[in-house]
Amino acid sequence: MGVPGRLHGAAPRAFDDHFLRAIDGGVTQAVILASGLDTRAYRLGWRDGTAVYEIDQPGVLDFKLRVLRGAGAAPRCALRPIAVDLRDGWAAALDGAGFDTSRPTAWLAEGLLPFLPPDAEEHLLREIHRLSAPGSHLAAEYFTDVRRALENPMMQQNAAIMGIQMTDLMSSAPRPGLAERLAELGWHTRLMTVLQEAAAHRRALSSTAMLDNIRHVFARLR
Repeated sequence: MGVPGRLHGAAPRAFDDHFLRAIDGGVTQAVILASGLDTRAYRLGWRDGTAVYEIDQPGVLDFKLRVLRGAGAAPRCALRPIAVDLRDGWAAALDGAGFDTSRPTAWLAEGLLPFLPPDAEEHLLREIHRLSAPGSHLAAEYFTDVRRALENPMMQQNAAIMGIQMTDLMSSAPRPGLAERLAELGWHTRLMTVLQEAAAHRRALSSTAMLDNIRHVFARLR
């Protein structure tokens, strides 16, 4: 298995564990930002009465729901897709879908932040904080150096195969440290590398420039 395959095995497991910790803590509300083809609403053992909000572009959500329904899959929670661009009024759309700010929430931003410029990332963090009750959980993935990631041969090779110009999609502008910003807002944070997470699940990964550039932040609002 190549590095992308090994990465995509380690990272989803780490974020599954993020939700499982929240579930064990009694959380019954989750928001998956830029959810893409995420199927955790169908896979994880959610508590009775849990609402999972998936936010993404209308075409992405329509495609996923059509495929899963065609396969006979059923969510294991109250799944509430929200078809809205994160650059638009996603918080208002979340409120309109029944989101409850008085309940702790488990948030996930997987594979999202590198595509946001610093001001958009800051706005996203502040909105998450504003909407979160004490006891909420947050997990996010980011590159320590987006420019270095864009220059990585493996990233360039994968982009060429997909016919994508990654420099047009990802922002390499400098930004404050994610864990530091969340700590300033009152979140207790834990920073992990992909290598550490893989080792915790007895999956040995060798250090590479790509893997060493990825960090996962896990945070809980006091």
